[in-house]
Amino acid sequence: MDLRLFWAVAKRYKKVSITGTLLAVVLAIFAYGTPGPGGIKPRGGVTWESDAQLLITQGSGPYGRADPKSISEGNPGYMASLTTVYAGLANGSAVQNAVRATKLPGAVIATEGVDQLTGDYTPFVNIVATAPSAAGAAELAQRAIAIFQNYVAQTEAASGVPANSRVTLDVVRNGNPPVISASPKPTIPVLIFVAIFAATIMLMFSLENRDPKSAAALGRVPGEASHRDIASVAPPAYAGSTAHVDRISNGAREADDRSAALDRIIRRA
Repeated sequence: MDLRLFWAVAKRYKKVSITGTLLAVVLAIFAYGTPGPGGIKPRGGVTWESDAQLLITQGSGPYGRADPKSISEGNPGYMASLTTVYAGLANGSAVQNAVRATKLPGAVIATEGVDQLTGDYTPFVNIVATAPSAAGAAELAQRAIAIFQNYVAQTEAASGVPANSRVTLDVVRNGNPPVISASPKPTIPVLIFVAIFAATIMLMFSLENRDPKSAAALGRVPGEASHRDIASVAPPAYAGSTAHVDRISNGAREADDRSAALDRIIRRA
């Protein structure tokens, strides 16, 4: 790209270049968010996330008996097998409806505890709370934990499970410090800016190509050049015809000079 040519065109059509650039910037800003006294508020807002974790255990001990006839006391394998069950309960209608009844904005999702190295289940249930604000995500995670614990306790009591055989959910993490999980991406604003800026450049060069004076000033096409200038850049055949025209013109001038001299001699006589 000829930067000197680009700069010359931009200077010649300064109003077009400035207007197009400002328009591209303004539209890109409005595509990203709404300007205000505190800065630009992104469209769609930011989503915050707070993670909590519960340990599936038993009232008689960390990994007490759930069924003494089938497993030994303290065996964590059985508790790990319950992670899918309790994650499903946390995502069930009873718990989710109770969470929505709090009127807190956001959503809660439970996932099974999985060992990242082996892929085996672990005796944990992960609670993920998302909300429009950091404080809202942390509060929602804590409320979801309390609701889920109460639901499990009430269900076991209603089923007549002995107190020492009941599964309990101990809090391991009561909601990590909230982090941003999703934020508006600048992809669309960038595309809008590039499209409008490119259209501005195309418009400037289109105007320049339609203006003969501008083309001549930039040295792209000769303006009112003389036939000697044309001969200097013309091909040999054209240059030869131009030289022939020069010879004819010189001969005509010499004839005129001789005629004028003859007239002066006649007047003196």
